[in-house]
Amino acid sequence: MVEAYLVKWGRLRLITVPGDSSWELVNGDETVLRATATVVGNSIEHTSSSMMSGSDGLGRFMSISINGSSGGVNVTFTVKVYDDEPVMVPTITFNDDVKGEPDDEGKVKTASLRAQLFLGRVFSYTPYNWIRPVFINSPEREVTLAPFAMFINPTSKATVIVSALEPRAPQLLKLTPSSLGFNAILGFSGTIGNIPRGTVLSSLIVYGDKPTEALNRWGRFIRGMYGRARTAIEAYREFIDSLQYWTDTGGMYWYRTLPGMNYMETMMEVKRYMDSNGIGVRYYQVDSWWYPKNPDDGGAIEYREVPELGGDLKKMAEMLGPLVSVHLRYISKASPYVNKYSSVVTSNATCITEPERYFDDVLRVLKDKGVLSVKHDWLTTIRQRCSEVYMTRVGMLERYLDSLLTTAKKYGILVELCMPDSYHYFIGSRHDNALMIRTSSDYGAPLPKHYLLYQNAYNAMLALQLGYSPFFDVMVTKDHHAYADLLARVLFYSVVGIGDAVDKDPYWRRGVNVNLLRMFLSPQWTVLRPDSPAELIDDMYLHDPYTEAIPLIALTSIRGVKAIALFNVNRDLDEVCYTLKSDELNLGPRENTTLLNLRTGVSGLGTLNVCVRKAEPHVVFALRANEPQILGLSSYALPPVSIIRISGERVSSTFRFKVGLVEAGELMAYSPSKPSGISINGKPTAFNYNENSKVLITPINEAEVTLDINY
Repeated sequence: MVEAYLVKWGRLRLITVPGDSSWELVNGDETVLRATATVVGNSIEHTSSSMMSGSDGLGRFMSISINGSSGGVNVTFTVKVYDDEPVMVPTITFNDDVKGEPDDEGKVKTASLRAQLFLGRVFSYTPYNWIRPVFINSPEREVTLAPFAMFINPTSKATVIVSALEPRAPQLLKLTPSSLGFNAILGFSGTIGNIPRGTVLSSLIVYGDKPTEALNRWGRFIRGMYGRARTAIEAYREFIDSLQYWTDTGGMYWYRTLPGMNYMETMMEVKRYMDSNGIGVRYYQVDSWWYPKNPDDGGAIEYREVPELGGDLKKMAEMLGPLVSVHLRYISKASPYVNKYSSVVTSNATCITEPERYFDDVLRVLKDKGVLSVKHDWLTTIRQRCSEVYMTRVGMLERYLDSLLTTAKKYGILVELCMPDSYHYFIGSRHDNALMIRTSSDYGAPLPKHYLLYQNAYNAMLALQLGYSPFFDVMVTKDHHAYADLLARVLFYSVVGIGDAVDKDPYWRRGVNVNLLRMFLSPQWTVLRPDSPAELIDDMYLHDPYTEAIPLIALTSIRGVKAIALFNVNRDLDEVCYTLKSDELNLGPRENTTLLNLRTGVSGLGTLNVCVRKAEPHVVFALRANEPQILGLSSYALPPVSIIRISGERVSSTFRFKVGLVEAGELMAYSPSKPSGISINGKPTAFNYNENSKVLITPINEAEVTLDINY
């Protein structure tokens, strides 16, 4: 390689090792990472080297390259390093074909990153559906993970993220025990045998002083490298904030209709109920009950309406409005599509090898029927049953999903990905019409609701960084866990899709909990959310709230007010406790920050102990200790979401706020001491003040007010 090359970012520096493909990441006096590459288990012997500099949309960079061979295969190995941020892209370009046989999926033998990481903890995900968080404190055995992991120093919380980049799939991460830290290899899954000349295999390495800093940097860079200019939340906010009615697993009308009615009649009764009760459902979802399946293998026979529907999708869309997340799945071996499209038939599926024409035919028809979005479900099953087609050749798994998303975009259709493996998270990220990705097991699965919330919150962190809106699945508003479920959906920007039974249903728990919905939705039935999706705090990547006695804790900002949400998702404990400290959460010095828990009505200066029971989450607000702040309307679970606009000024001993709210109601404000008086629009007004919470409450009759707080 070239003579040792150094890139510095403060105390952090990258050093190349002369004469081979090795490089190191060093923080101060401590080596964080020592890395190289491998081709079919062989190291790269260099023959020549070069350096170049350049820039792209993400910043200026330096590329350090060597030409060499590995096991007789000519390759070019490059490490691209950004000047201004600690971001590295190791890449192997194959200048020859690699011949090989498919092996077990978990065997990673060709990798752009083979590294030793000298850090004490790992946070990652299981690789296959439904993915779930993984916490590793010490490498006791070999483990295969999703192609994303955070390596964390448990003392300083300094974090290195390693992930797949290109191809987006199939790549896996394998960890093996080491006396110091972890040995990691990130590259092609073992099912890839032959690697064609010209193939590029790369990974993305990102450093951050804390887990959340590293995660946000990683997300920004990988979206930029995939060319995703806007996230789903930025592009489709109106859709995401709409109230929807869903009929998938866990909803009351998943493969079930009202007595004596077909699906068309049942859905019209659902709409009648919603309209007559003033519930502003904007979109209705159609699940897999609309098309025929083969009972032998469970696959779709073809995408045509079954007689039980009582009509067709076009008629349903005319009655209900544009249909969303209309269900698609894998194809049965008995499907007539076998004779229509190039395909391989396995023992339990038809594997389409010409997905472009197949998806064009299917989606063109659905668009004509009034479909706004589709849900491709059973993605993991396609990987399993069609492994010989999609998992043994470079690019085929990507081609299948890329074809779906590219064709959907052609027809103006949005896409939800469901039952995804970790591979699918990466593949769909490149497409700006990849709207949602399901982040948990089915709501109707025999699993505790607090476990689903745990799974959703962690998987949402990956989904959001890759540009998706995470979808937490349908929910029932009269379930015992509904308040916690709805709060989580609002905080993490999941679509709210309800699936309650309506009044004509004989089921004992029928009707929608309108009062619950109104705690989170505007009078116009728009979901009112924080300023940005909630993020798990740094401790959540070091400690597992499902198995350890701590709450799941997420942080966000709502109209400029910092909010900390705490959920009990513990497997065993009915109550878990945690002491919040404002300085450790970067919320401000303890002496200048009041932490206010509205559920308990207790506030504390800089610290606050919170104990959380299952299904009873707490929200704590971090406030400036020495001056008043408007909190919003008391009728909302997150009062600041009711604020549309606000401005404030101080005149002598009076604080004046001009506030625009979503409606009139009972206005709350934090006040460090009891005011001598308050005025609404210039008129003295009565108020209540609580010494424990330091909250004043006053009724307002208008949505636009000027509030004076006098001391």
